[in-house]
Amino acid sequence: MPRDTAFALWIALGYLSGSIPYAVIVSRARGVDIRAVGSKNPGAHNVMVHVGRWWGRLVAILDLLKGTVPALIAQQAGLDDWSVVAVGVAAMLGHVTSPFLGFKGGKGLSTAFGLMLVLAPVETVIGSITGLTILSLTRFVPLSAAVAAILTFALMIARGASTPVLVAPWITMAIALVAALIDWVSHRRHPGRPTTKDV
Repeated sequence: MPRDTAFALWIALGYLSGSIPYAVIVSRARGVDIRAVGSKNPGAHNVMVHVGRWWGRLVAILDLLKGTVPALIAQQAGLDDWSVVAVGVAAMLGHVTSPFLGFKGGKGLSTAFGLMLVLAPVETVIGSITGLTILSLTRFVPLSAAVAAILTFALMIARGASTPVLVAPWITMAIALVAALIDWVSHRRHPGRPTTKDV
């Protein structure tokens, strides 16, 4: 198989993985149309509130695995770091623009986190635990998120992570910010339409 064709298939795998709307699937299995209740967002938080805490946590884990599984398979198959990042970003884009939801979705942060667990597992876990600890003490989300991000990136630099691994979090954050902006603009123009406030 030509190299370009194989890479295109990897990207398609990532996108397909990210596009699966687990929040909708899980909620329907429990007899709830998650897009018709609460924020109307097919995200883990809305599922927690209107279906159940544990069901919401299940959705959160599944959304994380959207990024982890295809990136990990690509990594184990011997793809270079840039290619692994591309597969993970494709999964994030699938979450943001799911064809199963009319090319709508969340902001992809959980999926991005799943990718970072493959690229820099130790650094990501340490940064996340630190951020959650600060959040539990201060209840101030911006501070905890900033500390988690800075610490994770600093640890990646200290380890001597490759360039694509260092670039990956900035790419995913840019996609999340663009998705958030599009969602905000869309909601202002169509206030009655479902929103995508959750990731």
